[in-house]
Amino acid sequence: MLRSRPMKVIGLVGVVALATSLLACSGGAAESGSATAASGGAKTSAGAKAPGGAPATGKTVEISVAMKDNVFEPKDIKVKAGDTISFIAKNEGIAIHNLMIQSSATEGKDFASAAAVNPGEDSKFTATFTKKGTVKFICAYHLPDMAGTITVE
Repeated sequence: MLRSRPMKVIGLVGVVALATSLLACSGGAAESGSATAASGGAKTSAGAKAPGGAPATGKTVEISVAMKDNVFEPKDIKVKAGDTISFIAKNEGIAIHNLMIQSSATEGKDFASAAAVNPGEDSKFTATFTKKGTVKFICAYHLPDMAGTITVE
């Protein structure tokens, strides 16, 4: 019996270490209709820094997106080119969700929340769009229902 106890402790430590590393790799977890960067749901600040510490070409805008079961609110978002967008993906549903911006064709890379945002949690990430146009965002778990657009003006 004394021999099995150290193995149980080692197993528990391994599970905790694995969970911690998964959270670190996923980025951690920290309105209906459409939203614009100037709407009441968006917050802005001037003089922000772009990733890497360089001055941003625009301002920083905070946009909250509620992830409910099989729908984003808002599902249509408008932003200005050059602004840094601080997204808050809030899971207000009962299923796991995520928010993945499919912008590699226009920006050279995609942006995304944590891979799995649990019910009641949120995930924060930033994106800067430099080219005007429209990009899609999705929940990888609930296609084709959970999809939306970001219009960059």
